[in-house]
Amino acid sequence: DGGTDASKLGFQSHALAAWSAALPTMFPAGTGQGQTASDTKAKPEIWSNRAGFESRAADYAAATAKLADLSKAGDTAGFTAQLALVKKTCDACHSDFKER
Repeated sequence: DGGTDASKLGFQSHALAAWSAALPTMFPAGTGQGQTASDTKAKPEIWSNRAGFESRAADYAAATAKLADLSKAGDTAGFTAQLALVKKTCDACHSDFKER
């Protein structure tokens, strides 16, 4: 969001889009706090409200896919505006499903 030419941010925006596709698979059933040796900052709702989590993840995936498209198109103004939406979708998921 520092005014960098969006066409130079293709790798980063595509990486976010790829991460968004993997994100829902990172929290399968049986991996909640106390169910594995790993510590997690995920709230229990990530498993008990799976539909809500998947909806938030889908919002993030759609936002990052559009970000990647805008980078490919070289639309810096659109990219900058979309980046704000990516942050909003990320924060919405963290608000609902991550311990702070």
